[in-house]
Amino acid sequence: MIQLNQVACVGRTTKDLEVRYVGEKQQPVARFTLAVNRHFKNNQGMIEADFLTCTIWGKAAENMQKYCGKGSLVSITGRLQSSSYINKQEERVYTTEIIVTDVRFLSSKKTATGALLPDAELLSHFTAPGDVLV
Repeated sequence: MIQLNQVACVGRTTKDLEVRYVGEKQQPVARFTLAVNRHFKNNQGMIEADFLTCTIWGKAAENMQKYCGKGSLVSITGRLQSSSYINKQEERVYTTEIIVTDVRFLSSKKTATGALLPDAELLSHFTAPGDVLV
C-alpha cells in the first residue's frame, strides 16, 4: 500500500522569524505561521485564510530569518506532523504542524514595507486567476 504525506502551500508569513538553536549541536530551528488564502468567499463575500503552523530546520531556517519578514510571500513543501501534550489543566492537547523541507522566496523582506513587489509572472505560476493574496 502506497502512503504519502506531502504538503505544498503558497502564502505569507505573519511575522518576522526568530531562529533558536537547540540540542548539543545547536541546530537552527524556527517556527512560523503561514497565512494561506482559501479559493472561495464566505457568506459575507470575504476571502478567508487558513493560518498554518510551520517548523523549519537548519540553514533554511537561518535563510528565512535573513530574507523573509512579516508579509513575505513564500512557497513551502513539507510533511504534516501530529503530536500531543498535557497542558496546565492536565488536559491532552493535539497539534498538527507542517515540517518544512523546502522553501522558495517569492518576495523579499522589503515587500512588507512596500518597497519591492513580487514579480507578477512568477506569482502566476502559484495562484489561480482571481486569487487575492493575503
